Amino acid sequence: MISPHGLLVIPFDDWINTFVRGFLVPNFRPFFRALQVPVNEILNALDAFFA
Repeated sequence: MISPHGLLVIPFDDWINTFVRGFLVPNFRPFFRALQVPVNEILNALDAFFA
């Protein structure tokens, strides 16, 4: 019997990885780095508070 699952495979994971690694990261690296600073500060403060 033929399974409908095996008839069509759409490689969304490959498309998303290509988009993220090929476009988002190279073009928006400064933006991501700017977001990283306050997030790290909050996490460090929480870590110090709960330690």
